[in-house]
Amino acid sequence: MKNEADLTQPITSVLIVDDSSLVVQRLTAALIEILPDTELIFASTGTDALEIVETTRPLAVLLDIQLPDISGIEVLKKIKTNHANTVVIMLTNNSEPHNKTTCLENGADGFYDKTTEFEKAIEQFQMVATQNMSSKKKIHPTEGQPIIEWNFFNHLNSFNKS
Repeated sequence: MKNEADLTQPITSVLIVDDSSLVVQRLTAALIEILPDTELIFASTGTDALEIVETTRPLAVLLDIQLPDISGIEVLKKIKTNHANTVVIMLTNNSEPHNKTTCLENGADGFYDKTTEFEKAIEQFQMVATQNMSSKKKIHPTEGQPIIEWNFFNHLNSFNKS
């Protein structure tokens, strides 16, 4: 039976795993906009990503398949084996059907092509993040729209090029 990601815990940190500084910059800009008080952590290799997952326990990971040392699919398998509740969304240019099937069968919570589905990936991530908040919701007095209060610390690590 597949372990489902825990959608009840607040996302306090997000690990971005990609060796492209352009993709990292684009993801960072999008995530800061939708989750301004979430800690962003970066890794450019699968080995670094696995070490970071063990030491910081991020509740979500945005993961590329093609990494310079080991496959993102192997990273996904190890994360889901050791930390089944970690949300893992694959964002890759290697979006062939067999990769998508393999990732989803190994516990990925989403799978998106960087080139054609970047915005969809961010939308899903925002939905998952919203579901994961400890959620103190308030109703906006004039618009009747829920406003989410975040109680997370704001910290942005610098991207290390390996």
